Amino acid sequence: MQSLDILPVRYATVLTTLGQARVAAYDVSIAVGPDQENPPDPFSIRTYEGEVVAGDMLIGRDILNRGELIWKGQEQRFSLALPRALRSGDA
Repeated sequence: MQSLDILPVRYATVLTTLGQARVAAYDVSIAVGPDQENPPDPFSIRTYEGEVVAGDMLIGRDILNRGELIWKGQEQRFSLALPRALRSGDA
């Protein structure tokens, strides 16, 4: 968040795999999906500062609950499908 120049909205105590930690919380809007010409609708989430070991990102249940995740273990690939809101004229 520092590299994006986004300031925390508050601080919170969270429970991690290493125990409790006091961390910064941020409100952000995110759109996740590979289709840049017709991306899924963005949604707002509150995200908390933390470290992810041995990975580039962590996808939480707040995002996974909105769509469908398919993990292809032998290929070490995944796809994440998130819904688009129906807009007038899309029917």
